Amino acid sequence: MDNLELQIELEAAADGKPMSAELRAWCLEQHEFLREYTRIDEPSKASDQDLAKDVQQASYDYVRCTMDV
Repeated sequence: MDNLELQIELEAAADGKPMSAELRAWCLEQHEFLREYTRIDEPSKASDQDLAKDVQQASYDYVRCTMDV
């Protein structure tokens, strides 16, 4: 999946669409990378929608913090 496809699928998952196995694996990797900005403690147990929302919000927070430097 390319970056645009990931963004589209992540948005759909945040809106309630079930994730593919590939997207869920990517989200778990991103969750680990963004761990300072995430809110879910056990992402592997989170629903697809909650995980997608957490990764989205953490990504936004990460970008905001890096742009403020």
